[in-house]
Amino acid sequence: MINFFIILIIYICNSIICSDTLTKKEFPKLDLRNFNGTINNLGIGSIDNLLPDRSKENDVLLLEHQIEAIKLAAKQFIPKPISNDDVIMLSTNLGLMKFKFYNKESPISSLNFKKLSNSKFYDKTLFHYVVPKFIIQGGDILSRNQNPDDDGQGGPGWVIDSDYNQLKHSRGTLSMVRMPNDVNSAGSQFFISLDSNSELDNKYVVFGYLIDGDHILSRIAKVSSEYKQAKLLCKTNVPEIENIEDWVKLYDPVLKENIYSKVPDSEDKNIYKEALQNKLNNIFKPGVPVIVDSIRIVKEN
Repeated sequence: MINFFIILIIYICNSIICSDTLTKKEFPKLDLRNFNGTINNLGIGSIDNLLPDRSKENDVLLLEHQIEAIKLAAKQFIPKPISNDDVIMLSTNLGLMKFKFYNKESPISSLNFKKLSNSKFYDKTLFHYVVPKFIIQGGDILSRNQNPDDDGQGGPGWVIDSDYNQLKHSRGTLSMVRMPNDVNSAGSQFFISLDSNSELDNKYVVFGYLIDGDHILSRIAKVSSEYKQAKLLCKTNVPEIENIEDWVKLYDPVLKENIYSKVPDSEDKNIYKEALQNKLNNIFKPGVPVIVDSIRIVKEN
């Protein structure tokens, strides 16, 4: 579990999430996938039968110029000031969660989140990291492009100054992701704590808290990762009765050992191996997309 915490903290720090109308900065795209993986055969057939391909979700995927148009619309959008009656309605394909702002403690982050939400920037983006008992992370517009490997590396094209506060990362709190070496680098990516995460206190800005939908948060936290799904197609050894030429050797990045998978008759051996290894490498990426249908800030009642 400690290893998972360390890996996730690195992920959070390295994710680039930027949004606001105050400070403009350029930030590098970071490679957040430094793992290798593996698989276990249950006679399921093609890998696509078990591991959904996000390229098939035409309502989610966008071309580059479409993403740039969304970013421009968000940049030009002027939100109304935060009021005490504002409620964050975060609707997902797994259900609805409601939050309130810590506007007094985090006015910059709160207004920036309202700007992005009500400009429709977050619509159809994904929760691209789900780390059980720790956090779920989303808010990256690149989760809508044609490349699933850059999820977690994008932002709106601007960054905001940090809201310094003493708020704690308890279950259900909304916080901004930033670069590890720059407190003034948060943008659009955010995370929701699944537990009390005191190790994140005073390092990341908490700007909201859950008021309804804790069961939806638990539902998202239970979504199986690509790594776990890929493991279902793997064995620790090639059975003695099998022809070893029909199998591929992979690497399990969690257990740090080789594992094996039988190549279905309809699959190219090299393509199958590469696809499964990529799935194994995604330790915290949901195996089934968790889609943000929309986020809107509305008046209570």
